[in-house]
Amino acid sequence: MRLSFLCHPGIRLVTDTEPIMVRLNSQARREEILDALMTCLAARPIDDWSVRGLAATLNVSTWMLLKLFRTRKAILLAALARVRGELGAIVSEVVCVKGSVTVRLRALVDLLVEYYGTRRPGVGRLFFLAAVLDEPEARRTAAQLMSMQTSLVAVLLREAQAHEGLVLLDAVTPDAASRALVAYVLGSVLQDMTMGDGAITAAEVWSIWMSGVVAEDNETHPVGDAGKVGTGLETLCVLDVRPILASGRDPLTSILAHLERVPPDGVLEIAAPFRPSPLITLLAKRGFYVALREASPELFLVDAVVAGQPEIVDLSDRPAPEPMAEILRALSTLGPSDVYLARVPKRPNLLLPKLASAGMNCAMLESADGTVLLRVCRREAGPS
Repeated sequence: MRLSFLCHPGIRLVTDTEPIMVRLNSQARREEILDALMTCLAARPIDDWSVRGLAATLNVSTWMLLKLFRTRKAILLAALARVRGELGAIVSEVVCVKGSVTVRLRALVDLLVEYYGTRRPGVGRLFFLAAVLDEPEARRTAAQLMSMQTSLVAVLLREAQAHEGLVLLDAVTPDAASRALVAYVLGSVLQDMTMGDGAITAAEVWSIWMSGVVAEDNETHPVGDAGKVGTGLETLCVLDVRPILASGRDPLTSILAHLERVPPDGVLEIAAPFRPSPLITLLAKRGFYVALREASPELFLVDAVVAGQPEIVDLSDRPAPEPMAEILRALSTLGPSDVYLARVPKRPNLLLPKLASAGMNCAMLESADGTVLLRVCRREAGPS
């Protein structure tokens, strides 16, 4: 039985075979198509993923589908982009949950079970299709989305081990436990869809997963701060996560590892191919000062200041000589142990000799958007 567009507002059939959409702009029409696709995937597998086959399955004309998406690949990527946004919102919600790491893990399980089991039951089939169809970019995107979830679980488990005394079974690592959790949730939903055994509850998933990964005598409790990274490290660093994402992996673990190597008052600049909203929420929740810049539609730059201060003064849109004048004015009141961070439009060649003669250390990081980040402190304040 075909899924009819008659149930969607703004769509009517002119003939038995030629559906058209009225009073909707192109973006709204695309969303209608994606809604229908996800509903169809929740009901049954789609055997024919050619554009003509999809048009027949969704009961929409081939010309309309081509007009909005042009290729099968475009349809897949648009559906996966929607899932990315929805999973990103879940990650952000979990990061903002108050309470222990264990409480946040349980909240994540609740949200994932609700998402895959009730809100978007067709996403599991979408992931499977992206993995088996001959569309490498869709396969990589699906792998990134899976890795986004497992990386968050692994990070939370390591945090619970470090700060709450969580003890995993001897043969279980955080990475293995995170993969098992996501696979369990998705597998349970797919089993219910194909066999009708009844949807598993979040409470059951949590209980069974915890019993399989956590030691029986475990009792989580705060164990104190794990300690700060010492000085003498690079104060301005950059991490381009685009190659990591291109390989189908989530970069969260790499980002956190790089941040561990940056001392207080240092900055890690992260280059990503899309707006990393969940990452921004996570870093802000962890006490970092975070600034986002959109260099282009395909390049977003995130500055993360370790320890949350000082904030970066953005002078990148100011004409010369305003940036230099503003920096010299601010440095006139800089304390012995203070650090000043500023982003300027380009390398400040005229400013550098003035900083040296004033007894300042200056570290610079040239960014992909052409701007330059400066970290200035007095020489007695430590290395730069």
